[in-house]
Amino acid sequence: MAIFACEAFRLNMSLFSVTLQCVSPGEHPETLVLAMPHPVAKQLCLILRKTIKAVEDKRGIIELPPESYQAMGISPEDWENWLGSNKI
Repeated sequence: MAIFACEAFRLNMSLFSVTLQCVSPGEHPETLVLAMPHPVAKQLCLILRKTIKAVEDKRGIIELPPESYQAMGISPEDWENWLGSNKI
């Protein structure tokens, strides 16, 4: 199992695949490609959601700059509603 850290990521989705590319300055990007539909893509979302929720429950809300929400086309309320919901 490879463990790595990244400072930014790119997520591309198409009808046939999900591609997650993690990048750090001066490092070779790590890329994960999953065929669609692929249960691992949803499992990855579930694991990230559970992990983020646990961290925020323990340490408080992770604040994002307003530009981050705008770039993703969501509002802070959308994020809180999704993170707090029991279904995906």
